[in-house]
Amino acid sequence: MINSKAQNTAECTLQQGKQIPSLPHWDLIETPGHTHDSICFYDREEKMLISGDTILNLKGCGELKKEQSFA
Repeated sequence: MINSKAQNTAECTLQQGKQIPSLPHWDLIETPGHTHDSICFYDREEKMLISGDTILNLKGCGELKKEQSFA
């Protein structure tokens, strides 16, 4: 059963350039393109990027080959 009186509230607002609470080694990167509010998260310690559907090759296909890697 869904509680129609429940309210969801954000603990913080995420913005590029501001530290993410409790994740100081992560960066938020705004990546508008497919949608105006797309974002990625980058872990500076592990050099790992978490992205949505924002990585495309030069032909526009959503496939990233090893020789195209930027990490």
